[in-house]
Amino acid sequence: LDMQVQASLEEREKYSKHLEGLFEDIDIDHSGHISLDEIQEVMKSDPQGTAAVFSAMGIAVETAFELFQLLDKDGSRTVNLEEFVEGCLRLRGTATASDTKMLMYESKVTCKKLAT
Repeated sequence: LDMQVQASLEEREKYSKHLEGLFEDIDIDHSGHISLDEIQEVMKSDPQGTAAVFSAMGIAVETAFELFQLLDKDGSRTVNLEEFVEGCLRLRGTATASDTKMLMYESKVTCKKLAT
């Protein structure tokens, strides 16, 4: 079990480093935040390369807008390095039962807010 945990942590660290490099490539203005425009620009200029990086990490993203919406957790219209790395790590692979339950909960909260 300890070896499995260690291997999992090492894999997460490897993906985090790749994502940090990708974030730097997307952050065209080097502000420490990426915008929808920056993500769109990178995905337009090198669609196969960008898609290949995400695909290699098990992240399926059809459009820059979709990716940005998923990563911008705080609604700031920008994504910082932490949001980018953590968001992409969450998007890897398939959704778990806890992911699905969290989405259902967040949806209910949002509906209640909209109703008031």
